[in-house]
Amino acid sequence: MSERPVDEQLKEGDLLNVYNGALAEQFVAQELAATFGGDEPHWWKRDARNAQAEVDFMVALDGKVQPIEVKGGAAGRLKSLHQLLKECPSVLDAIVFSSAQFGEIREQRLRFLPIYFAGSLRNAEL
Repeated sequence: MSERPVDEQLKEGDLLNVYNGALAEQFVAQELAATFGGDEPHWWKRDARNAQAEVDFMVALDGKVQPIEVKGGAAGRLKSLHQLLKECPSVLDAIVFSSAQFGEIREQRLRFLPIYFAGSLRNAEL
């Protein structure tokens, strides 16, 4: 469908990086839709002059807002996510889905989960 040769795509070391992470974000969107329902995904966007920010997804988890960022690899910048956590201290600690292993940076309020875990978010004890 992308009109790119399959062998070119398979040369990518991490398939989540294909299309600059769009495939990873689409996967998480579908898993969240199946888990949480709803017609449209929700996200956070800040439009400030010279300070735009956007977080991929926001879901309701146990009556609180759960920010979610998706990275199409093991690492990436999380500037927008840090901005959201600073501006909205009442939201839950943020989740970052990527190809990295489980991890946590408590002082930054970040939890890192493998992308395959996206469909189990509602049932998890985080």
